[in-house]
Amino acid sequence: MSHDRLLLKASFVRPLTAPPALRAGSRKATGVRLDTAGEFYSFDLPGLEPAHAYQLRLEDAGGRPLCDP
Repeated sequence: MSHDRLLLKASFVRPLTAPPALRAGSRKATGVRLDTAGEFYSFDLPGLEPAHAYQLRLEDAGGRPLCDP
């Protein structure tokens, strides 16, 4: 995390068949798969506003939440 960018890695209990997305406010980053099984993904959200609070939300490829925000 910096003043305007968030880099995040996430692991999932079950492999995902399509890349998930990470939302921070109106910004969205599609996950980049890090393994062959589909259990690990990284997210890069540049262009965030400094000194601004964001609620993060992980979604599946269909836009459904994977967990609580």
